[in-house]
Amino acid sequence: MTEKKAQSQKLSMTNTKKEMLDTYSALLKQLQEKSEAELKPEKKIEEKKIKEVVQVADSLSSQGVAREISNLKVETGRMLSQLSDSLEKEVNKYNGVQGAVAQRCLANLRMFDSGITQSQSHLLKIYPDRR
Repeated sequence: MTEKKAQSQKLSMTNTKKEMLDTYSALLKQLQEKSEAELKPEKKIEEKKIKEVVQVADSLSSQGVAREISNLKVETGRMLSQLSDSLEKEVNKYNGVQGAVAQRCLANLRMFDSGITQSQSHLLKIYPDRR
């Protein structure tokens, strides 16, 4: 309706100031409506992005966060348990090797001691007067 009115009124030198302002306002309104119509695809894209952001925010609700924290706790506990088991196995291996080394050292000492004792008794037999 305003379009018809604006189109039917033509500006001329005889128009009053009020008629000119009315025509200007009508044309301004037409331009604004046209620019809004052209911006609608951009606005729709922006609204779509906003909806996607809202959906992501909804998926990150407190329950979802709590569930993820719980999953992380379980995963961390499982990893610590595996590390503990592995460390215990390695400590047992180390203790076994340490025990084997200690036994071998003791056997070597006994063998060395028996060798000294045999050498000493042999020397005493050879040199009985040097006692």
